[in-house]
Amino acid sequence: MKVFVTLFLVALVALILQGALATLVPPPWCPDLLLLALISMGLRWRGLSRGLVLAYLLGLAADVLSGSLMGTHALLGMLAFVSAVLAGRQLNLKGF
Repeated sequence: MKVFVTLFLVALVALILQGALATLVPPPWCPDLLLLALISMGLRWRGLSRGLVLAYLLGLAADVLSGSLMGTHALLGMLAFVSAVLAGRQLNLKGF
């Protein structure tokens, strides 16, 4: 549970940082930090159900912070997480 809350808070700070960067950097050059966080979590996370809940909550937080249609970032975040989990199962991420 500690890992879940820690990752949620770190990704929430990344969302706030992304919003601050959006005012300084033009939109095509502003990185999507939520997407990067979800893909990195998907490559390393082993439990699918808790990861999906985390991706959904972070997507809803992105929807609230961006003012877009509710659920779009949540759905895309869950799809990105599942895609990263499935790709992580096919890749050798153990190292040397």
